[in-house]
Amino acid sequence: MIATIGLQELLFKINSKTLDKASFTIVYLHFIYYSEETLNSNF
Repeated sequence: MIATIGLQELLFKINSKTLDKASFTIVYLHFIYYSEETLNSNF
């Protein structure tokens, strides 16, 4: 659920164009890392 909310917030920020490329990259990579950690913890 937390990951879903984070994704929705990320999409909202992209849609409102409040993030520059550097910030987007940092948030995107953090989201991928968080998602992988979540998936790994389930197995």
